[in-house]
Amino acid sequence: AAETRTKRYESQSNKLLSPQGRPRIGFIARIATELAAAGMGVNPVSAFYHDHLFIPDGRQDEAMTLLKAMAASR
Repeated sequence: AAETRTKRYESQSNKLLSPQGRPRIGFIARIATELAAAGMGVNPVSAFYHDHLFIPDGRQDEAMTLLKAMAASR
């Protein structure tokens, strides 16, 4: 019989809202790429009106700092 192993991913959900009328193509990819460059793996979940990023526990402040820097550089 096959052995099943599960690994628990402790995380917090963060809702992402993109500005109305703006193209959303690549929205999650850009954010995930930026966070990955900082060594942070995330689990994105896309929905019709908004998206969620599941950020590893203990790294929410770091993620928000990176996201705010991204927003400011636009």
